[in-house]
Amino acid sequence: MKGLCCLCVLSALMLVSIPLYSSGGEDVSQKIMDAFEAFDTEEDTREQEAGPDININYEQVKEYIRKADFYYGEARGTRRYSRSYYTKAIDLYQSVLTVDPQNDYVLYQLGSAFFDSGVNKDQAIPLLEKAVAINPNVAIYWNNLGFMHTGKSNLTRSTECYLKAIALDEFFDLPYKNAGIDFLNMGKIKTAKKYLDEFVIITKRVLEREQVEAILKNIDGYIDQEEEEEKKKKAEESKKSGK
Repeated sequence: MKGLCCLCVLSALMLVSIPLYSSGGEDVSQKIMDAFEAFDTEEDTREQEAGPDININYEQVKEYIRKADFYYGEARGTRRYSRSYYTKAIDLYQSVLTVDPQNDYVLYQLGSAFFDSGVNKDQAIPLLEKAVAINPNVAIYWNNLGFMHTGKSNLTRSTECYLKAIALDEFFDLPYKNAGIDFLNMGKIKTAKKYLDEFVIITKRVLEREQVEAILKNIDGYIDQEEEEEKKKKAEESKKSGK
């Protein structure tokens, strides 16, 4: 049991080392690049001075989303202006929701921006829960919602989310790793091994694969020890019963 505790600590460290957000079949980086290409410097300067217009119409929604995605991408890629960029992205996403409150992508992005920035972080989970309720068919929504629940130690809900992500996209690697880590911390060692093994098979993330392989070695050692102890226990019981 002592070895298992050490294993869980190692697992917790793993959560930090692997990126939360990944395309998972949806090219988020391309969205950011598209936003950059469409970005109009002069118009943006005017908007920075005036602030986001909460009375936008539907024709403006797409452009607001593109610019919000640009700011969000920049916020996650730089430290110097990250607070300012997060604020701009959040304001724009919120403006879109005033006219399109059922936009699952914007709900997802807004919740993610809150989570990443630490601003109104408690709003992140409700926003992603709403996004998956509106559109339950996007694997990355479920993975990142699961990760947020992991951070709150809501491991039953987090593993549910990861398994939904896997069901939607069997080649999306992160939910296998995330589910494996959470099952490990729930004490479900063999179930954890199943998902971590799968992560190692399908992932292209070299460093993360090596980290998970190290965890799997500890798991294998723990399982072997547990099975050996079980054999000894059965042998002693059999000896006592005279069989």
